[in-house]
Amino acid sequence: MEATKSRILKSSYRPQRPDSVHVRDADPQERVEISLYLMDDTADDADGSTGQDRLHAKRTVSLDADLAKVNAFAHEHGLVTTLIEPGRLLVKLAGTASAMEKAFQIKLTYRHHKDGVFRSRSETISVPEELADRVRAVLGFDTRPAVRPHFVVPSAVVCGHSVPEIAQLYGFPRDRTGSGQTLAILEFGGGYQTFDMQAACAGMGVPVPTIIPVSVCGASNAPGSASDVEVALDMQVAAGVAPGARLAIYFAPNTDQGFVDAITAAIHDRQNRPSVMSISWGAAETVWTEQARDMMEQAFRDARRVGVTVVVSAGDSLAGGGLANGTVNVDYPAASPSVLGCGGTLIATDGAAIVAETVWNSNGRGTGGGVSQLYPLPDYQRACSVPVSIATQAPGRGVPDVAADADPASGYRIVVNTLPSVAGGTSAAAPLWASFLCLVNEARAAANPPKRPVGFVTPQLYATPGLLRPITSGNNDSPGTSVGYRAGPGYSCCTGLGVPDCPALFDALTALP
Repeated sequence: MEATKSRILKSSYRPQRPDSVHVRDADPQERVEISLYLMDDTADDADGSTGQDRLHAKRTVSLDADLAKVNAFAHEHGLVTTLIEPGRLLVKLAGTASAMEKAFQIKLTYRHHKDGVFRSRSETISVPEELADRVRAVLGFDTRPAVRPHFVVPSAVVCGHSVPEIAQLYGFPRDRTGSGQTLAILEFGGGYQTFDMQAACAGMGVPVPTIIPVSVCGASNAPGSASDVEVALDMQVAAGVAPGARLAIYFAPNTDQGFVDAITAAIHDRQNRPSVMSISWGAAETVWTEQARDMMEQAFRDARRVGVTVVVSAGDSLAGGGLANGTVNVDYPAASPSVLGCGGTLIATDGAAIVAETVWNSNGRGTGGGVSQLYPLPDYQRACSVPVSIATQAPGRGVPDVAADADPASGYRIVVNTLPSVAGGTSAAAPLWASFLCLVNEARAAANPPKRPVGFVTPQLYATPGLLRPITSGNNDSPGTSVGYRAGPGYSCCTGLGVPDCPALFDALTALP
């Protein structure tokens, strides 16, 4: 293979971060490890019947020639193959910065921005001509922060609700605990303390679930930052709803490589085998590189094939999506047509029931949602009157699909660093829905004969929208503007189809074939 015969990987284009400045070139001897993802040639029904083992076996055969070419390329350029996982379509290569620069025809530098220093690369990546049509993504050269957590703490002292109280308000079944299920939770910063989980579970009156920390790209449970609130919220909401489920916590670096690697690691985890995945982190869809989104879309299609439900928070920056561009933006991966996107509400109760529920929009924060500028309107949304995008006046994938309590004013009581606290955000709505689906999967497994996990549930919810309670009041206008979307009868780009309406919703999902 001649190194000079190469082609630019078009989907790799990434401009330099505009608010950053050059610091220095990378040390030629610096060790760099990248994730190279390959194209998939296998085909199967996207109904959850494939299974991780079968998919791994099929890809081990189908990728044999590609893997040989990658290994030859690595050897030619003095790179080492550190990991091969055909099920994930993944090959990891490591080597010095100078070797990587020559192999992929890039320049590695370090740049500074307001959040710190990160490694950057020149705007495009080149790959060997004979691999150009077989490589989907090359990730790991750029280490800028990729995502932000979707939690919000109250601006004033509030009492909040315990997680079991919120589950009861939505009518979740009390005779299910998620036993036999594994819930994957993805984290990109922070960590948890065992004594916090013990204290939180004692306060909720539930047992401490089995917790399995999983390291991705060398990251690990690392409490001691503001992101600890995110980790506590995710884990304690899950424990409060489904204490019988195992919690597999995938810790990964906050980079595009770490984000994609964590998703593929969880979906293809043949040891822990999660049936549901919860993601409470994201970024505006337009800031991702095409190659990173392409690989995540492949992974989410894989999730459909192996029966894993992916639940994603829609963001906490209202319709603007956290970008100061004066228009509307939706978060990714909530915008993926292969996930269940979760928006947020504010609930008012009389102590025993919800007496009012509106779109969460308060103190400059609130539920994300809108219309994707990158993904077309999926078939399952065609009958629910998704509006056109305010930004483009064009149709697209509507975000979110569902919602639940998220306003910190009616937030969730948690324990962080030994201290009782209250937190909200769509980061709470996502694990609430994810752990509810663990209850559904437990019931399905107990059926006679046993049923597969509910899997890609989003189309089923749109086919029977009466199983959710629509939120008809409120908006997600950006602060100080009227730029956003309105709630109303039926679907809205604030709260989707609505919030859980159990027991009818639980019974219907349990009864699905």
